[in-house]
Amino acid sequence: MKDKISYRLFIIAISSIVATSFSIADESCVSIKGCAKKVCEVKKQIEMAKKYGNNDKIKGLNKALSEINDNCEDKDIISKIKEDLEEESKELEGV
Repeated sequence: MKDKISYRLFIIAISSIVATSFSIADESCVSIKGCAKKVCEVKKQIEMAKKYGNNDKIKGLNKALSEINDNCEDKDIISKIKEDLEEESKELEGV
């Protein structure tokens, strides 16, 4: 019984540390907008993957970062947001 409680406390502690790490990473990108924000968020994920030695994740994130750098334009993000808002407005009108 005591081992189960210790194990549960260990899992809770680890979960809290991981959640805090992701929260801190997210906060550093909060004030950034558009493509720069996407780059920031992916770089933070790369840092976390490196910290935990997750090479497959690093490879995938580096590919994503490359695609963002090659293809992302702020005007496209704005257009997508406008489209989403229009779609949501239409759905709300139907309610």
